[in-house]
Amino acid sequence: MTKIIYFDIAALCINIIIVFSFCYRGMTKGASNKLFIFNTIWGIFTTIFDIWAVTLDLNGSRVSYPLLLGYLPNSLYLFFHVNTIFIYTLYNISLIDFWNVMFKRNGFWIVHLGCCLTLITLLFANIDTKWIFYIDNEGIYQRGVLFGLVYLIAAVIFIYSFMFVIQHKEWYNLAQFKSIILMYPIILVAVVIQMLLPFLIIELFCISLVTLLISQTVQRPEVFMDGVTGFNNFNSFVSDIGRLEKSKYSRYILLIKIKNIASLRNLLSFEHFRSLLRRVAGVIKNESDTVKGRYRIYYLGDGKFAVLSNNADEISITAIANLINKDLSESINFNYINVNVDSSLCIVNFPGDFNKIQDLIIFNDSFANNVRLMGNVYKAKDIIADRNIFLNTNIDKLIEKAYMSDI
Repeated sequence: MTKIIYFDIAALCINIIIVFSFCYRGMTKGASNKLFIFNTIWGIFTTIFDIWAVTLDLNGSRVSYPLLLGYLPNSLYLFFHVNTIFIYTLYNISLIDFWNVMFKRNGFWIVHLGCCLTLITLLFANIDTKWIFYIDNEGIYQRGVLFGLVYLIAAVIFIYSFMFVIQHKEWYNLAQFKSIILMYPIILVAVVIQMLLPFLIIELFCISLVTLLISQTVQRPEVFMDGVTGFNNFNSFVSDIGRLEKSKYSRYILLIKIKNIASLRNLLSFEHFRSLLRRVAGVIKNESDTVKGRYRIYYLGDGKFAVLSNNADEISITAIANLINKDLSESINFNYINVNVDSSLCIVNFPGDFNKIQDLIIFNDSFANNVRLMGNVYKAKDIIADRNIFLNTNIDKLIEKAYMSDI
C-alpha cells in the first residue's frame, strides 16, 4: 500500500514555523531556548530525511538511482529519529538547569553515548551486511533481520528519558510537567498506529504537535521574562532558586538594588524611566559577560536585580559585583542630564547563608530597603554576623515571629 507522506510535510511546516517564531521574537538566549530550538531543528532534519527516503521508496520501481543514494536518507533518518528522545532529554535537563548534577552521572552518558555509537556502527556496517535494512532489486526499502536492534536502542533511550522526567517531576512546575510528560504516551501511541498501519506515517507529525504545545505552554516569555529589561523575572527567579533549594547544590547570587528608584521614577517620565532601567540592565549584562562563567540575570521589580552564577565560584561573582558597582557609581548621561543611580550590592551563597527560598526573598527585600547599606558591595554572611545591621535588616521578620509566638 502506498505510504502517505502528507503528515510528514505537515510536521515539517509546523517545526519550521516554530523555529521562525522563536527567532522572530528574539527567544534565542538561554540554555532552554537554545536547546528547544535545536530540538525543533533536529525534528526538521528528521522529517526531511524521512520524506527523502519515502519518496525514493515510492519511485524505486520506476526511477533508476545509485544504490548508495537509497541507503543515505534511510540511514540518516534512523540515526536522527532514534536520537530524537535523547535530544529531548537534553532539553528537559536544561529546563530545570540540572547540568551540574547530570554531568556527574556517568551511567547516564555511558548508556546514551553507547547507544548512539552502537547505532552508528550498525548503520555503517549495514551497507555491506544488510542487517538493518536493504534496498531490493526493484529499489524498494526492506527491513533486515536485525532491524529489531534499532527498536531496542530506541527503547533504552526512551525509558531513560521517561524515568528522568518522572524522577524529577517535583523540579518542574505543574504546567511544565504536564506538557513535558505528554510526549511519551503520544510517541507510544503513534508507534503502535504506524506498526499496525505502515502506510500511515504519523509519528513525526505527532512529535511536532507536542513540540508546538511545549512552545506555547512551557517556552512562554510573558510568564518568565520581564518585558522592559529582557531579563528573567521574579517568577523565574523563584522557580530557579526553588530547584537549588531541593538540590542543595551551592551557588552564588549577586543581589543588586537601585536605592533611589522612587526618586528616579518621580523625576523621569514613564518612557524615560523604562529607558533608564534598560541602561542599568545593559550595564549588568555587559559586566556579567566580561567575567568567565555562565550567569542567569533577573529583574525582580522595584529596581531589584539578581545575577545567579552557574557554579560556586565566589571570586567570579565578586569580580562582577565590583565592576557593576564601579559603573553604577558614575553618573549616567541620560536625556541631556546626568542621573545618579544609588545602588547597593550583596553577595549571597545559597543554600549556605540561607537554607530556604523564603528566607532569601525576605532578606533581599529587607536588604534593599536598609538605608545603612548604601553604595558598596556587601556579603550576606557579614550582614548576618553584624548584629545591628542584621536586626535592622530583618526587623519585619522578627516582629512577625514575636507576634505569632504571642497568639
